[in-house]
Amino acid sequence: MDKIKTFMKYASRLVGLDDLIEYSIVDGTGQERTRAICDRENYRIYFNKQWLDKANDAEILKCVLHECRHCYQQACIEFPIDFNKERLEVVNQWKHEFENPINPYDNEEKYNNQLSEIDAELYAINVIKRY
Repeated sequence: MDKIKTFMKYASRLVGLDDLIEYSIVDGTGQERTRAICDRENYRIYFNKQWLDKANDAEILKCVLHECRHCYQQACIEFPIDFNKERLEVVNQWKHEFENPINPYDNEEKYNNQLSEIDAELYAINVIKRY
């Protein structure tokens, strides 16, 4: 899918991780609610093929931006000297949430109300509005 490659290149550049974020398209059978999963430790995003086949370009771009923002959040945690634009309290909260994950299938509301999720969602929305 060329559009995924294009969107990934654009989004990774925006978060300052030019071409460093990798992606894979996987069979998401049985995981219909999952659009993508970010493996922050490896800076890799796994996209659900079934979702991609049904999603429009705007939905895909928003998802790519959201997941790339999670990679950026991880970079802020791992490389605070290079990624120091965020307040320390925010980065510490992201770290806490990443180390104490909430399963969205167990408690979707609590998952969506995490600072890392709110930040990634608002980031994606704001980028789309701006452009």
